[in-house]
Amino acid sequence: MSVLDPKSPTYGQHWTAAQVASTFAPSSESVAAVNSWLLASGFAASQLSGSVSMGWVNINTTFAQAETLLDAEYHVYEHAKSGAQQVATKSYSLPHSLAGVHVDLVLPSVHFDALAPQSMTKKMKGMKWEGQKGQKKAAKKAGKVAQ
Repeated sequence: MSVLDPKSPTYGQHWTAAQVASTFAPSSESVAAVNSWLLASGFAASQLSGSVSMGWVNINTTFAQAETLLDAEYHVYEHAKSGAQQVATKSYSLPHSLAGVHVDLVLPSVHFDALAPQSMTKKMKGMKWEGQKGQKKAAKKAGKVAQ
């Protein structure tokens, strides 16, 4: 990058956070498609907000609503050694018109960020269920849906 090259006339002229956000923001088509899907799925506009970076849609929702929306089943996993807890699902589903086109990632989802060696997180060793399959924790918030 020329901003890192001392011989460049643009050396040291780093972008502002606003320039980075506007350059890498999703298209207006993607924003409209995701918002339309969420509103058609029964979410109120007051439950949706965009991130400062413009790259995320935050949804204020319950686990039960997120599970219905994403055809997912969330659980709280606990790392056996560290005790760190994380909400995750083994799978989720998005409409074909959105998956990989307008939505790159859903959080929380199938990724674990608990402090554990790679081999443990890959195979989910050292993790255990809290609660029984199908239990809903409606009082907790579900997280973010990324664009």
